[in-house]
Parts: sequence; structure tokens; C-alpha cells
Amino acid sequence: MLELFSVVDLRIHSNQLRILRNLQIRKHCNFEYNGSSIEELHTRIYDFLVTEARLSDEEAIAVAVIVCNTNAFLWEKFNTNTSWVTMRLSLPHSHYDIPRWHADGEYFKSTERLHKLVGTLVGAKTRFALAIDNGKFDALQAQYDLTGDSNILIQMADLVKEIFPTVDESQAVIFFAGENGTIHAEPPVHDPRLFFSIVTGQEEEISSMQT
Repeated sequence: MLELFSVVDLRIHSNQLRILRNLQIRKHCNFEYNGSSIEELHTRIYDFLVTEARLSDEEAIAVAVIVCNTNAFLWEKFNTNTSWVTMRLSLPHSHYDIPRWHADGEYFKSTERLHKLVGTLVGAKTRFALAIDNGKFDALQAQYDLTGDSNILIQMADLVKEIFPTVDESQAVIFFAGENGTIHAEPPVHDPRLFFSIVTGQEEEISSMQT
């Protein structure tokens, strides 16, 4: 059986944990970065968190350092040099009360198995599941991708068995995309949440994700 995911340590030290536990999310906002510079990534995250998300200087530095260190770890682990980094800050909402179970398609063409790291620094963590019937699940996912019909999500929920990896507040999950991709879903967001994801590859691979 193919590996579904792996749990990795974010190497968050005690002072950073203190900051995250007290971090106040003030508004919904999203961040994206596509590039090959850790220094630029740090600057872009810090500026976004201070100006757009209205976090304190201390909070913005802590989050930027954690994400950048994680990005560097992934480059070394997978021998890559470019990343697509996203971050979502959310206030409580009901959008994911019906889970959006899905597997990610191919981010780009590669001879290697495609991967994504997902980490939650504040709030509920990403959910994972196994399909009970892969054929039916894949057909419904394709139908949902075309229509966006929430009734299809209810049917898909009956075709998975949720699994519960042990992931503590200083850990993240690497899962897989494309063929035999890992089934996952956003959690219900009933409390403030700060989530980030990182896809790494070579420069031409990550650049192709924009087209």
C-alpha cells in the first residue's frame, strides 16, 4: 500500500509556541508566494501579516520564521529549489461544515511522486480519510469539480472512512497528490485558524502551476 502521508516536526521552540497560543486573528485574508528565495519569502510573509492581517511584529516574525524554516527543510528533503506557498487566516465560518473530501490532482508533470505540506499554526488541523470505494469516490469528485454541487459532498462523505493521524501543535503533515493522492478535507472552522501549505519542485515545475 502506498504511503498516504507523513508527520514532520516543525521545530517550533517554546517562545514561538507561546506566541502562537496567544495569537489573535483579526480578519479573513489569504497569502500566496511563488519563488526561489527564502529571504524574499520571509519579507513577503512578514509584510502581509503586519499590513494585511494586522498581526503584531512579534507574531509576524514568529510565523514567517516557522514557514521559512519549513520551506528550507522541504527543499533539502526533496532536493527542490522553488515553492508555491499559501497561507489562510480565517475567522469562524460554516463553509466547511459539510466536509470537502478530495484528493489533489497533479500540480505539475513530474517523474517523482507529488507532495504538499500542510500545517496549522492556530486552530483545527486538516482532516484525512480513506476511500471505501475509490471508483465511486473519484467519479463523484469529478462531478463536484464540474458543478460545485454541495449535495455531491454529502454523497462523498459516505464513501470515506476518516483516519486520525497524531499531529501535535508543533507538527505538520506531508501528503501526496496526483495518482493515488491522499484524500483530505478542510476542518470545520468554528474557531480562528491560521493554515499554510507548501508545494515544492524545480523552478520550471512550480512556474507551470500558474498556467
